[in-house]
Amino acid sequence: MIKIGLIVNPNAGMGGNVGLKGTDGEMYKKAIELGATPVAPGRINEVLSLVKRRDIIFICAQDKMGEEYLKNLDFKYEVIGESKKQTTSKDTKKSIRLMIDKGAELIVFVGGDGTARDVLDVVGLEVPVIAIPSGVKMFSSVFAFSPHAAAKMIDSFDKKFIEKEVLDIDEDAFSENRLVAKLYGYVKVPEIENLLQGKKAASDVSVYTKEKKTDAA
Repeated sequence: MIKIGLIVNPNAGMGGNVGLKGTDGEMYKKAIELGATPVAPGRINEVLSLVKRRDIIFICAQDKMGEEYLKNLDFKYEVIGESKKQTTSKDTKKSIRLMIDKGAELIVFVGGDGTARDVLDVVGLEVPVIAIPSGVKMFSSVFAFSPHAAAKMIDSFDKKFIEKEVLDIDEDAFSENRLVAKLYGYVKVPEIENLLQGKKAASDVSVYTKEKKTDAA
C-alpha cells in the first residue's frame, strides 16, 4: 500500500470567474461578495473518479480540504487535523506536516501558485508532489496539465522524480501594475514530462531568484 496525502484548497480558482487575480488573503472575501463559486471540488472529484489503482491509503484533511471528496468512494483513507469552516494557508501547511508525519510518500494537492508555495514551505524536496491545477495564477511548472494527466500520474507513481519550479506573482510589483513572477523554490514531481503543463509566463514576466534576475522564457 502507498500512503498519499491529499490536500485541497477549496478557495483556489474562485477569483477567476469574477475577474480577480486570485483568492489569497482578503481576496477570498471579495470573490464571495462578487458571487464566485468553487472550482477545486470539481477538479479533485474528476481526478479521483479516474484513478484506477486501489493500493492507496489517503491521508486527508477534514471536510472540504480532503475528506469530503473521498467519503463516497471506495478508497481507504485516514482523516487528520481539525474541521474548519474557513481555511487558511496556515491550515494547509499544518495539514501537510501532519500527513508527512503519518508517513505520506506523496502529496497530492489541488490549488494554484499560492497553494504550491504553501506546499513548498513544508515539503521542500523531502516528499514528491502531484499538483492538480485549480487556480487563477498558474506560473509554476509543477502542475499536471489536466485531471486525466493527474490521475495517470497517481496510477503510475514510482520512485523516479524531477525538480520543477514553484513561481508566483510578486505582489509588490503587481501593485505597481507590473506582472513579475518570482521563483520561490523547487519541489519533486513524478518524472513524466508529457503530463506536466510547464511554466507559463507572458513576454513581460521576469523570474527573480536570490542570486540574479533573468527574463522568463
